[in-house]
Amino acid sequence: MRKVISQNEITEKLKKEKKISNYKITIPLNLRKLLKIKKDQLSIEISFENCDINEIIFESIEFFKKITIKNSKIKSANFFSSYFIGGLTIESCEFENEVDFQCGGHNMDGAEIRFVDNIFSNFVNFFDCYFIGPFIMKNNIFKKGTNLLGNKGEPYEVTFETEPKIENIKGNLELNGG
Repeated sequence: MRKVISQNEITEKLKKEKKISNYKITIPLNLRKLLKIKKDQLSIEISFENCDINEIIFESIEFFKKITIKNSKIKSANFFSSYFIGGLTIESCEFENEVDFQCGGHNMDGAEIRFVDNIFSNFVNFFDCYFIGPFIMKNNIFKKGTNLLGNKGEPYEVTFETEPKIENIKGNLELNGG
């Protein structure tokens, strides 16, 4: 059983250690509010490992440093319109509800977007995403699919500036819509 961490503890740990590990996060994990983000930009590397997270709200933020989420269980996740300029790693995680990445991506300067060894129990939305740097999708399960490779020929089809590395995926990557 993981210890429940308070809003103040999350804020202090992120500011000082840049890492939250082995906790249960029951409050909405809203970085904008927790870190009092100004101008929708965050320039610190942050990591969440071995956590049970009720709700992630990382919407409409430009992350200039890498964001990592590993070995965690997440009920709800919203990354709507977030730019992971410094990269994003989501590895060995389980997502219970729909996950929304739409209108996001935008990794640059060789910063990787990595999805490795994850289980997504519901639809994952990549509607109108744009990936400039490396994109790696490996050993993931999409129980209700994703539109990562769907919406072919539409103006909101996912764009990859470099060839994505996609391997050993279970589930439909070519759903349409968003």
